Amino acid sequence: MKRLLPLSLLLLALFSCDKKEEFQPIDCKYFIEVKDERTFGFDELIQTIAKNWSEYGRVNADEFLKNYQSDIEKLRPVYKMQTAYSISYKTVDPFGKEITASGVIYHPAVIQLKGVVEVSSRNVWKEGCASKQPLTVELLPALNGYLILIPDLIGMGITEDLPFEAGIYDNIARVHADLREAAREFLYNKFHKDIPRISYIFGYSMAGGNALSLGRYYDLHPERNVKVMDIYTGGGTYNLKTTLDELLEAGEANYPFLAIVLHSLNYYRNLGIKPEDLFRGKLLEDYEDMCSGSKNVVELTQILGTHIEDYLNLDQLRPGQETYERLMQEADKLSISPEWMPSAPVHLFHAQRDKYVPPTSAENLAEAWKKAGANVTYTPVDTDDHLNTFFVVAKALLEKLL
Repeated sequence: MKRLLPLSLLLLALFSCDKKEEFQPIDCKYFIEVKDERTFGFDELIQTIAKNWSEYGRVNADEFLKNYQSDIEKLRPVYKMQTAYSISYKTVDPFGKEITASGVIYHPAVIQLKGVVEVSSRNVWKEGCASKQPLTVELLPALNGYLILIPDLIGMGITEDLPFEAGIYDNIARVHADLREAAREFLYNKFHKDIPRISYIFGYSMAGGNALSLGRYYDLHPERNVKVMDIYTGGGTYNLKTTLDELLEAGEANYPFLAIVLHSLNYYRNLGIKPEDLFRGKLLEDYEDMCSGSKNVVELTQILGTHIEDYLNLDQLRPGQETYERLMQEADKLSISPEWMPSAPVHLFHAQRDKYVPPTSAENLAEAWKKAGANVTYTPVDTDDHLNTFFVVAKALLEKLL
């Protein structure tokens, strides 16, 4: 009898532990479902990136691999097999209406995640969004054990029937943050572990402003319980008025991104500006399609050209004109203001002679932040190459995370 008592207590203890540690799934407020799942290896990723990058007409795949061989070889020893989960999740559109959006969760084959890298894709082409092309170049800096999150954003993926949401920074940040919550719910229920509460944020070109807006969102919403470690961004438009004025004065732009931003601003801020007051020529004939992300960088530039007066109505887009003033009043509300002091270090990059997006708004923002005491570094890149300056920013983040 005396021997049975210790045994009974041991069994009771083990039973109690099992009951205590029994997994309880959480109810999903954001995550809806997995639309697609794909596991990929390092060489497949690199070859796909090289092929996709060459389609922009800059370099062919072999040249791409040669140019970035040393950086690629740094990644090979630390690369972890990745599984891309394309998901749908709940968020809101710029009008505050609940909407189902899509994005991709990249989960590495590791026991313990190092952290989270939140990426805003530079791609404003519907066929190039993350859920349609999950093997994207933005993955390169964080292949060694980090969870990577890339939303399609409004106008891409599941919401591709809507105009692309460009420059609507407050809502773009919300869409990003909601993907993080959806990922947390899905992965907790799948692997029975929470994801890290720290994030590194990365964005380039039109996604540069998106990256800063996400950092601002987390600073303003402590209830999200996300600590931003660093923000790496480059080639972005952080103040639309500054960029618009500079491009209008120059009269040239190697990519007509202004058309996409102006259309987005007019649509999502309910300005009601007539299309003919914004556009002209071939763009006016088919502005809804061309500004929606139906064409990639090369295609859109080939159609519209590089002369701004050929596709924008400059008679209405000058200081003092009603159309210009209404646009700038709304744009000012959405710009990344230096009045926000980022809690995390910010690393800004820009090509000094950028022919896509002039560097002035980046320079002004960095200077204002430095004067205010923010932890910000600004790196001018001695080139006119907007596209390949992406790799300067990516390499800086890569070196941080290795």
